[in-house]
Amino acid sequence: MPSTPSRLTSGVSTRGRSHPFGFLPAPDRSRVHEYFNDFDVYLASDWTRSLNGGTGTTALAAGDGGILVTTNTAGATDMVQHQLAVASFNVTAATTSQEGKDMWFGVRVRTDSATLSTILLGLYTVKTTAATTAPTDGFWFRKVAASAAIDLVDSTGSTLTATSTGASFVADTFVDLAYHFATGPNTNELRGFVNGVQVCSRTITTAPTGNLALSFVQMNSTAVARTMAIDWIFAAKER
Repeated sequence: MPSTPSRLTSGVSTRGRSHPFGFLPAPDRSRVHEYFNDFDVYLASDWTRSLNGGTGTTALAAGDGGILVTTNTAGATDMVQHQLAVASFNVTAATTSQEGKDMWFGVRVRTDSATLSTILLGLYTVKTTAATTAPTDGFWFRKVAASAAIDLVDSTGSTLTATSTGASFVADTFVDLAYHFATGPNTNELRGFVNGVQVCSRTITTAPTGNLALSFVQMNSTAVARTMAIDWIFAAKER
């Protein structure tokens, strides 16, 4: 049985008294720009859907919490990629003359095979062939073909660095992946999390540029159709 919740009957504010929302009895959601989808619904027009051969399918599946399933056709490099139709995020890094803006991404995902596909999940520039040619800019989680290992990638102007999370996909098993782009006084750090635990970090000296789209893709590495299921996906950035 859950513990008894704290009952803040007067509400809770995340703003100072002088702010127009200072007495709003709830957290001020305008403090961040956020996107969250639990996939109780899927609206195809929200997404740009790209293929690399074949047709593939995208459909909601029955299951607790809402699940979106992408299924590739059986070509050796067939894929299904989704990017939000509008690239609505970018990176604001801290510099000597500019305050940074923190950014977050998270996803709960599983795949039917731990090794027989390429998977990318995160925020990156518009790229219809991201599974074959890396996006120029962004932060994303990646699993390459013939490996189950999960890396956290940062890329700026096509200069890509992959940091190992030390974690791996397990077939037909959900994993929670998240990152936090943390900014400070002229410092920027990308922190990776697996199942709620920080597993890696990297100082970002040159941050991604351009507009980034929330994205996910799976591409076959053999001539067998592969599936990927996403329970929820989330991105947010300070205003």
